Amino acid sequence: MNVMGLDVGTTGCKATVLNEEGKVVASAYREYALVSPRPGWHELNSAYVLKCAKQTIGECTQRSKGDRIVALSVSSLGEAVTPIDAKGEALGNSIIYIDPRGAEEAKHLEEKLGSDRILEITGVAAHPMYSLPKIMWLKRHMPELYKSAWKFLLYADFILFKLGARAHTDYSLAARTMGFDVVGKKWSEEVLGCAGMDLDKFGEPVQAGTVVGEIAKPLADELGLPRGVLLVAGGHDQPCAALGSGAIWKNVAADGMGTTECITPAFDRPVISRAMAACGFACVPHVIRDMYVTYAFSFTSGSMLKWFRDAFACEEKLESAKTGKDAYEILIEKASRVNTNVFILP
Repeated sequence: MNVMGLDVGTTGCKATVLNEEGKVVASAYREYALVSPRPGWHELNSAYVLKCAKQTIGECTQRSKGDRIVALSVSSLGEAVTPIDAKGEALGNSIIYIDPRGAEEAKHLEEKLGSDRILEITGVAAHPMYSLPKIMWLKRHMPELYKSAWKFLLYADFILFKLGARAHTDYSLAARTMGFDVVGKKWSEEVLGCAGMDLDKFGEPVQAGTVVGEIAKPLADELGLPRGVLLVAGGHDQPCAALGSGAIWKNVAADGMGTTECITPAFDRPVISRAMAACGFACVPHVIRDMYVTYAFSFTSGSMLKWFRDAFACEEKLESAKTGKDAYEILIEKASRVNTNVFILP
């Protein structure tokens, strides 16, 4: 019996099949690029991300010949939401966290509700990185798209929904919207009402690990999966990484490195304070029931290595194309043999 996990990141997605002992049976990866329709704007093409996700799932399934895959779950980056219509089709790209749009809207919410009240309810300080200010921006500047949107789904929710799950979001991802009551574990009528947004525009909040559907039969056949595979709510990538690293008790932290680097300490209760907020530390639900986490992160981690590869590693990319070895592995291998006093500050 095997299970599959899919992680949807900012610059790529990876599927992994594990057996009952937790050993990796197969994995597959697809890279994608950010879209910049205008200078300073940063988006992901939701339809293309879905295509890449399905490719990695199909490739993993093909490589993991043997025991039956019985369940599939998805973790993903936070904040970025995909607007979908009543038929479940993406209406446009998703605006990601580094895009500056939503600054005025975040300020509006802060002025109307007060910074302390937003923090008390949502566990986060008002900031344009979150989903809600960006949806408010869409409503203001692209009203027809907002009206046509049945739901705004975060990436883990969007992928699972397209595979056959009901519209949902787990608590850890819901907390990345700035519209979620992190103690009551529900959408905040107060915050969303102030934003002029209907509560039903988001998916149903559920605990990570909840079964939210079964793989749709046509997709099971298309991807080579057995029919009846359970679709399980995943969560925000950082607390999922913390779970996998063992940061599931209070006073234990995980250091996860991907496009961004994030240190994720775990708490056994919500720790919400002005002092934490002043330092940029949120307090949001863990994927572990009744646990909470905070985040200390740098946006320039793996993204900086990717920039270096694309800008300078022509030789390594050629070697990768010839040998099939990952260009990053080649770079890291070479770097380990060189003594240098050069450091890069993110």
